[in-house]
Amino acid sequence: MAFVLEIFPAWLRYFFQPAMDVYFATLMWIRGPPRDVKKELDTRHDNIIKGYIEAVNMAREAQNGGYWPIRVTESGTFATVPNPDDPEAPVDFVDAIAKSVDFAMAKQYAPA
Repeated sequence: MAFVLEIFPAWLRYFFQPAMDVYFATLMWIRGPPRDVKKELDTRHDNIIKGYIEAVNMAREAQNGGYWPIRVTESGTFATVPNPDDPEAPVDFVDAIAKSVDFAMAKQYAPA
């Protein structure tokens, strides 16, 4: 803000300051008291992770014991599973999660 105001002479900045104070104080008053953003973000993050876990489990169950590139461990974390046909091939973690979510969405919203 100082960078923007330095182009004006000092006597004009003297009058800008109270006007800016009133403007920003009004904005803060309209927004209301600050909320607990960290708690809200943690809740959203947990909901996303729960959704991923549901998607991975749904996709693995639908394969009837066949190969699926990702699984949920006992501790609730994700682990990639090497392809039994090519164990040396790398498994892309993000791609496996995306495939699981796509599969779960298609299965959940498929017409009955």
